[in-house]
Amino acid sequence: MKEWEYKDKYKLISCFAKLVNHDLLNIINYLNLASITVLGKTTEPEILEILNEFPLRFKTMERIIRNFETVLKEEKLEYKKTAEIFKKAVSLFPELKDIQIKYDCPGLLLLADSRLMSVFLNLLDNSLKYGGKNLTKIRLYCKQEENGLKLIFEDNGKGVAKKEKEKIFEQGYGRGTGRGLYLVRKIIQSYGWQIKETGQELKGAQFTIFIPNPRKRR
Repeated sequence: MKEWEYKDKYKLISCFAKLVNHDLLNIINYLNLASITVLGKTTEPEILEILNEFPLRFKTMERIIRNFETVLKEEKLEYKKTAEIFKKAVSLFPELKDIQIKYDCPGLLLLADSRLMSVFLNLLDNSLKYGGKNLTKIRLYCKQEENGLKLIFEDNGKGVAKKEKEKIFEQGYGRGTGRGLYLVRKIIQSYGWQIKETGQELKGAQFTIFIPNPRKRR
């Protein structure tokens, strides 16, 4: 396929995705408002139990749509406020309300695009899927080294077995679609960064993102 053909098709898919995402979010908002209205008019226990699940399900659908939208965006790299993007990603997970979230990279700017949101969405989702019942903490912090910066995402869940540390980045591996961490690595690599799982089994997962010589941060 010629380069111009690829770019034209990519732009067409990206445009279509935006239209679909916009329409889907409108439907979700309508259904959410409708469920709230019905919730206020019924006292049936079985109906109430079902309706009480709706906000969580709608938030999950919104997160999936936002994730899809960011991956397809065609943008120039620019310096992003990491804290804002991470906090926005956290806000799309109602399931994290009982989890302690810490961000320890104040003022960090990274040369990236909207897909950085997808990186955080998938790492958070991974913690929720595999952290287990003992998951109570998630932390994002950074370490400056002579030849670059380490951005570290970790939790206190089950961790990853040594034999699976590379497999988890393979397409189709794991529960669900098995594409979350595969996508994370692809995005990270497109920035010229690297990512590895550096945690200890039974002591929590840890994903270390190495960013060679960031040109701008404070």
